[in-house]
Amino acid sequence: MTSRTLDRDLVRVLRAVAHTNLSPLGAIASTTGMTVHEPLQVLRNKGYVREHGGVQGGGMPVLLYSITPKGKEALQALEIEPSDGMLSARAQGPSAPPTKHYDGAEMRPSTVRAGSMDAFKYPSRVGNSLHHVDGTVTKVDPAR
Repeated sequence: MTSRTLDRDLVRVLRAVAHTNLSPLGAIASTTGMTVHEPLQVLRNKGYVREHGGVQGGGMPVLLYSITPKGKEALQALEIEPSDGMLSARAQGPSAPPTKHYDGAEMRPSTVRAGSMDAFKYPSRVGNSLHHVDGTVTKVDPAR
C-alpha cells in the first residue's frame, strides 16, 4: 500500500468518523466500504480520533469513535481529489435550484388497460354511509 493510498484511506476514515460521530467500528467500516481497524489506530495515534468505551444493547462493551478538534482542523485544511468518492468541505455548498418541478405523474389514472379505473365509478361504504367520488355522502339502511 503506497503512502498516497494510505493518506487517502485515512482521509476517508476520518471523514466517516466525523460524519458518524460516536459510532462503532462496524458503522464506520460500512460508511467507507473498507476495513478500518488499522486506519483508526493510525488516526488515534496522530490525535485525530478519540476512542470512547460504550455498551451495546445486549450489555456487550463496544468502542465508539469520535473526531477531535485536531481532526476537524485537518479535514478543513486538506484538499481531496474527487476521485476518492468523498467530497471535500470546499467542494460542498448549496445545491443548484431544481430545473424541473414535481408533476405527480405516477398519481394520475392509468391508461394502460381499458377498464382498470372502473372501480372508482362506485362509492365506498364507510359504516352506514356511501361516499361517492364527487364528494356526496348517502346514508344507507344498516340492514342492507
